[in-house]
Amino acid sequence: AAARDGQPLRLGADVSAGVGPLDVRGEVAVSHGGSPVRYAYDPEADEPVTEEDRSDDWIHQEVVGVEWGIAYGDQDTLYLTAEYFHNDAGYGDEAVYPALIARGGMTPLYTGRHYAGVAVALPAPGTWDDTTFLLSGLGNLSDRSFLARFDYQITLLTKLRLYCYASVHLGEGELALSAEVPADLFTDDVRPLVPQGLSLEAALVDLGVWLSLDL
Repeated sequence: AAARDGQPLRLGADVSAGVGPLDVRGEVAVSHGGSPVRYAYDPEADEPVTEEDRSDDWIHQEVVGVEWGIAYGDQDTLYLTAEYFHNDAGYGDEAVYPALIARGGMTPLYTGRHYAGVAVALPAPGTWDDTTFLLSGLGNLSDRSFLARFDYQITLLTKLRLYCYASVHLGEGELALSAEVPADLFTDDVRPLVPQGLSLEAALVDLGVWLSLDL
């Protein structure tokens, strides 16, 4: 539990247990108070963006996950994981996204109401003791957008590691975001900065490489 003056009351609990070969875990978080807002968007209305005060609501979030370690050698294990996240503060319809972008109400990975993730991890397979492979997928089930990612990690020296990844965005929604945001959705102080509105194009592929040095 956490409570601070002017901040929402936050309560949380988690549990984990072994069920046969599976590690199962669950978490629940609840918040009350503060100044949470839910936005609505109607492009045909005189006031296209409206706000609903949720400061009196109990806003809840739940996570359930499972991990399965599969031994395939004397010292080698393949890990399969799956996780589901329910977010009461999220939205079930991507039609509201232009309003969220304009009003600063879009929080990455907390925009939808339902998320699911899966991953396959292969650390130090066989004689490749300095290498880790990871294949993962994340889906916003509310708007049916998805992100698939492959990670590769190798230890070059005792304290120097190389990381590489490639990811692909799929669908149309938060995880493959493209949007046309009309200027009239922005507040009066922001609108002069974007007189033509804002246009966002979805990313298709992300690539990344970096080095990590332990000091």
